[in-house]
Amino acid sequence: MNHSKHWLRVGMVALAVSSFALMGCEESTGSENKAPEIVSITASSTSISQGAETILIAVVTDADGDAIEYRWSAPKGTFSSTSNDTVTWTSPEVEEIVTIELEVNDGINLTKSTIDIGVDVYVPAVQPYYLGAEACSGCHSTTYAAWQETNHADAASAILESDHGAEYCFECHTTGYDADLANGGFDDNPVSDLHNVQCENCHGPASAHVAGNGDVTEITLSVSEDVCADCHVSTRNNNWSDWEAHNHNVGHTIYEGSYYSGCGARCHTGSGYIEEVSGAAVSDTTFISINCITCHNPHDATNEHQIRLYPSGVTAPNGDTVTKGGLGNLCLGCHTGRRDAADIEDQVANGSSHFGPHHGNQGAFLYPDVFFVDVVGSGFVWSSSQHLLMEDSCVTCHMEGHDGVNQYGSPNTSEHAFEPSVEACESCHGVLTDFDDIMAKNDFDGDGAVEGVQSEVNGLMDSLLGALVATGLDTVGVSGDDAFDVVLTAVGFPDDSTSVWSAVLSGGLATRTVRESGFNLATVLYDHSHGVHNAAFTIQLLQQSYRHVAGIDVPNGHVLSSGDK
Repeated sequence: MNHSKHWLRVGMVALAVSSFALMGCEESTGSENKAPEIVSITASSTSISQGAETILIAVVTDADGDAIEYRWSAPKGTFSSTSNDTVTWTSPEVEEIVTIELEVNDGINLTKSTIDIGVDVYVPAVQPYYLGAEACSGCHSTTYAAWQETNHADAASAILESDHGAEYCFECHTTGYDADLANGGFDDNPVSDLHNVQCENCHGPASAHVAGNGDVTEITLSVSEDVCADCHVSTRNNNWSDWEAHNHNVGHTIYEGSYYSGCGARCHTGSGYIEEVSGAAVSDTTFISINCITCHNPHDATNEHQIRLYPSGVTAPNGDTVTKGGLGNLCLGCHTGRRDAADIEDQVANGSSHFGPHHGNQGAFLYPDVFFVDVVGSGFVWSSSQHLLMEDSCVTCHMEGHDGVNQYGSPNTSEHAFEPSVEACESCHGVLTDFDDIMAKNDFDGDGAVEGVQSEVNGLMDSLLGALVATGLDTVGVSGDDAFDVVLTAVGFPDDSTSVWSAVLSGGLATRTVRESGFNLATVLYDHSHGVHNAAFTIQLLQQSYRHVAGIDVPNGHVLSSGDK
């Protein structure tokens, strides 16, 4: 690629005038002596080749007419003299920007100033400016080495080493491309050091950060979705736009709200989850959404797709460690149901305005543990899910992708809408047009027909709902748009005058038996899959909870017994 036009710009850079930096100085005895002033430092050229010369000229004034001593210095290169107002500097055999410093002394006060000279490198006209990832590697060697293994580290080859690359591709495949600013990005300085998606694409130009010895106020540190949006929202890559329409984009607003301030930052904020997975104490207060950087580690390609995973597996609410599930363990860290045995016992004994498992309890069906187990006697074997044995569990089914377009009119192929796909089921269940096409093995709800799994589960949910109401459950004054919401509110109503429900409910506590079976109905309801995640366990749980509260099996239904699948 011919970049001569860029080097022509380099040759036309105006003579630079450096910024001044007055140093503290001692006061003279008698009268106050004023420090000398460096009016300007100019160079015959601010961009030279390796081993070439540039003439540096200093204009200095002193209000007191004192004699001035000059001292030039630079970390590299050589001077014809270091003690004159005009000197010649010979550049080193390197490609970099060298900062040359001038110190002037009137015998009492010192003044310093600097000028940058580019050695085979463009000298930016705007501060701060881009340096390239090599400048970061000295202090961040471990992160730098890990980044080199990511796809971002090779993002430019697709457009610079092929025939199908275009100028508009540079903005997302190189570092610092910004046509509006001459800040040393790839559009100003098309050198190999600025190929690919590097540290400064996300953290901003780093010259001030480096000059300030790692001053974190001079760099961008953010886990906001905005970091990724500029490149990942387009007709070519719609990951961001698909995500934007999903609940992960708004989950943090629940934690932020005053009523829900007790909800866990680890699952409702992006930065909180990052802390949780890394093993750090969760201290998030920024209310960042569950976004790209929450799930993908931009610095590390250890896991496929740069996914963040718990190093030793996910800890289930009952204390077990779940190591199966592959990349789906990313999801299982939050989608657990949250309640341990003590929490469940407290709810069935005392009620709760948040009755049942925590919402989003899908993991509790892949490894069943968040439900009231004692609706049956000890020794009952609950069915585990074969879906947990799939290579990447949740990811396999929820990131298959769909035909059609997203809300922006772009192809919905990124899979980041996280909508489950029947296509993902076809390798095991054959061609499907709907999840309810997966047929049950028997008539479990007793309606006289063998239907799809979801229909059988829905029938059992209706039966259990009816059995709870038939016990004489008091639903007077309970408001709600859905029968399940009404009944579960009444089931979980705590006998507590401070409860948020105390103004609309009457009759006190439901019986313990009703609470026990009601908790399991909530468990199935909050999963939202209607049996797809673990059909056998779901059917067992609903049938046994029905028997527990009604005293009989579901009429005419085939009972799925202990150990059945």
